[in-house]
Amino acid sequence: MLAVNAGGNNTVRYGNARDLVLGLEAVLPDGTIWNGLRRLRKDNTGICLRQLFVGSEGTLGIITAAVLKLAPANRRKSRWRFAAVQNAADALELFARFQAHDAASISAVRAGCPGLGTSFVLRHIPNAVLPAGQPGAILRVGGAGHAKAERRLAVGRWNTCWKVHWRDGTVVDAAIAESETQRAAIWRLREEHSEAQKREGASVKNDVSVPVSKVAAFIEEATVAWCRR
Repeated sequence: MLAVNAGGNNTVRYGNARDLVLGLEAVLPDGTIWNGLRRLRKDNTGICLRQLFVGSEGTLGIITAAVLKLAPANRRKSRWRFAAVQNAADALELFARFQAHDAASISAVRAGCPGLGTSFVLRHIPNAVLPAGQPGAILRVGGAGHAKAERRLAVGRWNTCWKVHWRDGTVVDAAIAESETQRAAIWRLREEHSEAQKREGASVKNDVSVPVSKVAAFIEEATVAWCRR
């Protein structure tokens, strides 16, 4: 994970692998063992050599040990939200609103869940269902401010424990998991994309990073390009 500078579901909260490394040990191409296993959070003793190995995919050396930052488990229970949106731009706008209100409350977000991929999941994965009216974004929100954030964005009271309506049309429908079963149902829409693609007969894989402000445009352009192929 360090060699490829992995991200993961909680990158939005804790950063990717590079942000979590305090020290490293690596074996260099000539067999020399480089020991940089320091535990200092504030280490200003020259060039940060450990960061050369993170993301280098083994080209500079093989990482054999590491000292990582750890974070205490969240004492407040996080809840999963599924927000049905009309496009990627609206999904990112929703994410930006939660960040502006309480950035620390968001531990995971999947703003993609595109209509095509989600349609494959619904078609091929048993018991997969949309918790709201159409594909959208998945957010895991917790902490003291999450309920207040929802009240700011929502109109009126919950009309059920599973549905909520939103103020300005950015979100056309939404669902909040009130049980482990509902949480699993929401997350299944993301986790089963790869399996659903295999069953559809084509598996599309990419790992592209662009600035957040460019994500919506990238998704739109890439989707058009894919549909033209």
